[in-house]
Amino acid sequence: MPIRAQCDNCGKVYNLPDESAGKRLRCKQCAVAFTVPSLAPAAEAPTLGPQKICVVCNQNVAGRPRTKDQAGNYYCRSCYEEKARAREQLAKSRVGAAVPAGVGAGGGDDGGEGEIIDLAALEPTEQFDDSAQPPPPPIPDMDLVAPPIPDMQEPMLAEPVMLEVPPKPKKKKKKKKGAAAKAAAGDSAMDKIKALPIELWIFAVCAVVFCLGLLSSSMAGTASTVLSLVGTGCGLWGDIAIIFIAFSEGTVTGLMVLFLPFYGLVFIITRWSEVSRHFGRSMLGLLFIICSFVITGKQVADHVVGALKESQEKRMQDFSTDPSYVIHVDLPAPPTDETAMKQNIAAAILDSLKQHNVKPAEGKYIIEASVRPDLDLKNKITITREGRQMKMPSPKLVCTLQISDSAEDVIYQQSKDSLPDPAMREVSDETKKSGDDFQKELWKNVVSEFKTMALQVPAAKDKTAPADAKSK
Repeated sequence: MPIRAQCDNCGKVYNLPDESAGKRLRCKQCAVAFTVPSLAPAAEAPTLGPQKICVVCNQNVAGRPRTKDQAGNYYCRSCYEEKARAREQLAKSRVGAAVPAGVGAGGGDDGGEGEIIDLAALEPTEQFDDSAQPPPPPIPDMDLVAPPIPDMQEPMLAEPVMLEVPPKPKKKKKKKKGAAAKAAAGDSAMDKIKALPIELWIFAVCAVVFCLGLLSSSMAGTASTVLSLVGTGCGLWGDIAIIFIAFSEGTVTGLMVLFLPFYGLVFIITRWSEVSRHFGRSMLGLLFIICSFVITGKQVADHVVGALKESQEKRMQDFSTDPSYVIHVDLPAPPTDETAMKQNIAAAILDSLKQHNVKPAEGKYIIEASVRPDLDLKNKITITREGRQMKMPSPKLVCTLQISDSAEDVIYQQSKDSLPDPAMREVSDETKKSGDDFQKELWKNVVSEFKTMALQVPAAKDKTAPADAKSK
C-alpha cells in the first residue's frame, strides 16, 4: 500500500512506496526537506480528523473544491455541477420529478432511486475552495471511517534535489582610463563649468577682488573702484529688466513701478516667478557696493591708525645721548626741520642738566619737552591796512618742561611763553611781513627757553626745591 506524504512547507502531496517510510526527502516543488511518516501497525488503522463527505459520491472533499447547501450537506465540484444541470432540466419541464439516480443525500453507486429533494434548497453557502491546502489533522474521539483514497495519479517518488551553489564572481580589475577617456572627462567637466550662470561667475570674480582689497593696502583703491562699478552695473541690469517686465504687462503698471512708492516691491512679490532672477541681480549689485564701502572704510581706518602710531612713535622717540636720561620732544610742526629742532632742544636741556650736575641717584630721569600754540590776551598785534588799525591777540608758543624719576614721580615741571619781538607786533602795508616770517620769529626763541628752564632744575640732593615753579 503506498504511503501518502505531504510537504510541510508547500503542501505538495506524494504517493510513496513503503520503503520510503521514515526517510527525509526533498520536495521537488519548494526544495525543502520533509520526513515521510512511518507505517502504522495493521491493527491500528489511522483515523482521520473531521471529514467533509460528499452526499452524492461519498468521497472526502476536505482537500478538494467543494460547496455546502443550507442543510449542511457537502458536494464535490462534479456532483454539484451534475445537480445544477438537473435543476435546470427540472426548471424547463416545470413538473416535479424525481432527481436522477445518484443525485441527492445518501445516493449510492448502485443506481438506486434517490429521494425527491427540492433543488432550490441546495443553494451553496460557501464558495469552492481551489487552494491546495491539506486537510486538517485528525481529531480523536470521532466515529468516522476514512474513505478509500481515490486514484489521483501515479505514485511520485521524491528524489533529493541537489542545490548548486554558484561560484563567487571574481573581482574585476579596474582598468586604467586611457588618454581619450581622460580627455572626455575633462571636456565634460569643462562643459559643466561653462554651463554655470553668469551671475555666479561675476560673484566669484568680485569675491576674489574683495579679498585682495582687504588683504593688500595697495590694491584697496582699485578693488573699491571695481566693486563699485560692477555693483552699479548689476543693479541697473536687474532694475531695468524688472521695469521692462512691468511695461510688458501694461503702460500703467510700468509707470506705477517707476513712480509709485512701494509698488515696485509689491510687483516683485506678486510676480516672483518672473522677476526673481532679475531681483537677485539687483541684490548682488547692492552687495558689491556695500563691499566697496567696507574696503574704503578699512582704508581710512588704516590711515588714521597709521598716523596715530606715527605721531606716538615721534612723540616717544628718545633724543638723549646720555643713558641716564630719556628725553621726549613733542612739537606742532615747526617752520624749520622738525627733527633738527627736536635734537637742538634735547641737546640744550641735556647741557643745562649736566652743567648743574643734575643726575638721578638711581634709574633714569624721564624728560618731557612739549610746545603748543596759544594766544596771548595781554600783548596785542596792531595791523594797519589802508589807514585803519586793528588789534588782535598775539600768538605765542607755550613751552613745557617736565622731569620724572624712574618711579614716575614728577620732580620738576615748568612752563614758559615764547612771544614775538615787539617790532614784529606792528604790521602794516609798509612792513610787508608775511606769515612765514612771523612763525620763524615765534620759533626763534624756543631752544633758549628750554635751556633756561633746564638751568633752574634743582640737583638731586636738594629736597627743599619747589616741585612746581612757573615763571613767565
